Amino acid sequence: MALADNENVTIYGTLNMDYESAHNDNNTAFNSQRLSTSSSNLGFKGKEDLGDGLKAFYQLESQLDMTGAGNAGLFNGARNSAIGLESSFGTFFMGIWETPFRLSHNKVELFGNTTSFSSTNIIGQESLSGAKFVTRKSSIVQYWSPKFDGFQAKLSYSPEATTTTKKTEWSFSAEYENDMLYATYAYDSKKNQKSTVADLTNTANRVVGAYKFKDGQVGLTYERLSVAQAAGSTSTASRNAWELSGKYKAGNSNFGGFYTRAGDLSGTAESGAKQFALRYGYNLSKRTELWSAYTKLDNDTNAKYAFAHNAFGTATANATLSALGVGMIHKF
Repeated sequence: MALADNENVTIYGTLNMDYESAHNDNNTAFNSQRLSTSSSNLGFKGKEDLGDGLKAFYQLESQLDMTGAGNAGLFNGARNSAIGLESSFGTFFMGIWETPFRLSHNKVELFGNTTSFSSTNIIGQESLSGAKFVTRKSSIVQYWSPKFDGFQAKLSYSPEATTTTKKTEWSFSAEYENDMLYATYAYDSKKNQKSTVADLTNTANRVVGAYKFKDGQVGLTYERLSVAQAAGSTSTASRNAWELSGKYKAGNSNFGGFYTRAGDLSGTAESGAKQFALRYGYNLSKRTELWSAYTKLDNDTNAKYAFAHNAFGTATANATLSALGVGMIHKF
């Protein structure tokens, strides 16, 4: 069916680009300037009323790369894209989508998960094992319950079967939200994430809370990850992390910042890290903002955390990374 014949189609997008000065003190080749396309995207979505309270819906969304770096093209990877049904019994869909565990942090994320400045450089990651829980999963099936007085549950399953092992993943969240408060508990379980069938299951537990007031918000995140460090591991190691974040709006000005700290991975001393970021934005309109930001990530002696979603250089132990950016966002 042509777009012109379907009045339920919505075209939307975000263009977010900045000029960054990025520094990695353990890799002089990447002490440089760069353009970053950040969390830019283009999407199409729509619904069809099937009657009796049942609706079919779809969403097709792509990451955009407006830098031209690496000759990857303008469309540079799938984002949340799915087809599903919704009714008074809840919402069911399948495709590629963020897990409930990843979504649980979005309410307190100040920068977008795919920027250099995001706290998810540490939150949802463990540097020595390579475990990542900040994921948008392909081949995922999800069910979201209806909202009952601010309460909602979300459940997802991803089979991700291969010829040698089944790397299945379950993710779950239970949340409550009203005009002033947001609170959620999230859990994620990833089976056989290394190369052998004998590998253990990586798990993550997280609680997130936010207090919202007229012109701002204060948020707190605490999580515990338990991960297998190598293929064939017979035990898991754990690490805890927390984050404090806040944002405030004054007229056309937007202020924000966070501090996050990851503790040591059990059994490995000096394997934690800390990161902070500050942000200022100025609204030119409801859809257009000029912004600037600074972040610094300090690894302990044995830690290898890095800019997970906008990487530069090779992750090395004890590295300090920083980035200063000036950019513009336009939404449509």
